Amino acid sequence: FPTAIYGGWALGPVAGEYLYHHIGPGANWVFAAGACALSTLLATFIPRDLGRVDHPPPRRGLIHPAAILPGTVLLMGLFGFAGYAAFVPLYVDQIGLEDAGPFFLAYGIIVLAVRIFGARVPDRLGPVRASSIALMCIAAGIGTVAIVASVAGLWIGTMFLAIGMSLLFPALFTVAITSAPADERSHTAGSFSLFFDLSQGLGAPILGIIVTVTGAERPAFLFAALVAVVGLVITNTRLRAM
Repeated sequence: FPTAIYGGWALGPVAGEYLYHHIGPGANWVFAAGACALSTLLATFIPRDLGRVDHPPPRRGLIHPAAILPGTVLLMGLFGFAGYAAFVPLYVDQIGLEDAGPFFLAYGIIVLAVRIFGARVPDRLGPVRASSIALMCIAAGIGTVAIVASVAGLWIGTMFLAIGMSLLFPALFTVAITSAPADERSHTAGSFSLFFDLSQGLGAPILGIIVTVTGAERPAFLFAALVAVVGLVITNTRLRAM
């Protein structure tokens, strides 16, 4: 499941960069609409009874309590990718490049490799330790992009960010699911996924305000790194106690 999410995040920008530069901005919207149409078609093949519960328990509020703390940490960690995805295509101009596509492609390859060949790493390390390593990698990655204004800095930052992102979701998802009763896990999963969406819906606009105020992308990258550090502190204090 996380592999599919991060695969789309990684390969989508590469396709978008290519279409934008070779066809035009309108092609991006056509491509996105076509991808959504294809996913709708594929969804019709999912068995209707798959995962259905005959007598689900009553909902415990809009957001399941077990998802709040790990979801908040997820949101903080994903600020890094929100800034990366939104502003690296603009930032590459400052370091003498015209195309951010190769960086997103490298990001995608690393994420997919870690998620496929290292799928059991979060289980072996434990969710809290895996989350801590992921957040440290995210902070180091987006922080390197902020501090080292060069092509090499962007490559190194991309590598660390990809490793951190590939580990963060499955580790925190494990915390959320195992903290909930078995008959409430679908509610927990839905609540946890909400923070995933919030990270992108809130992250890019908040970082965009920083870019607007400062007139540069690097302060926004640095802020995203600091947010990941705060998430790391919460992980090793509040989350460890769950």
